[in-house]
Amino acid sequence: MLPPTDKKPVNPFELRSLREQVYQYLRAEMLNGRIIPGEYIRLNEMSERLGISKTPLRDAIIQLECEGFVTILPRRGVLMNRLSLQDVKDAYEVVGALEAAVLVDVCSRFTDDRLDAMTAINGRMKKMIERDDFDSFYAEFFGLNLAFHNQFLDLSDNRQVNKIITPFKQRLYDFPRRVYICEWERQNCQEHDELIELIRTGDGKTAADLLQNRHWSFSYYEGFIRQFYEE
Repeated sequence: MLPPTDKKPVNPFELRSLREQVYQYLRAEMLNGRIIPGEYIRLNEMSERLGISKTPLRDAIIQLECEGFVTILPRRGVLMNRLSLQDVKDAYEVVGALEAAVLVDVCSRFTDDRLDAMTAINGRMKKMIERDDFDSFYAEFFGLNLAFHNQFLDLSDNRQVNKIITPFKQRLYDFPRRVYICEWERQNCQEHDELIELIRTGDGKTAADLLQNRHWSFSYYEGFIRQFYEE
């Protein structure tokens, strides 16, 4: 017989919820620049600061490793990965290919309301650029960009698509960079307008080609990409 204990049994659902909260906390720390690429995450210090056990922290770290944000080094710690140009190139190729395939598949499903929503989102992005409001740009712009693309990704019957694409985009966007390339952002919004019109006319093939071979083309935007990620 096991000895009696006063410890409350661990509820696996509560543990899972805590792991998710820790994961979101770490992501927010990355987004706000308090965890920096190239630095180590000190698990002992962080678990003490947060007042939690190491178990949900380790579980969150494992998820970050699966998404490419960190590398777990035995006996050394958890290293926050730097984003190399090869990482950016790989992300562009994967996201471009998948988004293009989805757009061809769902082009006929668009409604006027969804196209109007895309137009409204892109309009907000263009206003930020015109105001040259750097702080608002980095607080909201990338979220709006994700929302624009999700308008067609959410139409896909393939539930795995966003699970694959989202971590790639998070790696591209999550670490703050004090670089603002107005011309690149203008072109980004112009391509959004072109996509909307191509979808409206039912030309999914041309819209997909624009997505893959221009919008998400590393070679097409290599100059801007180097300027942005090699600051």
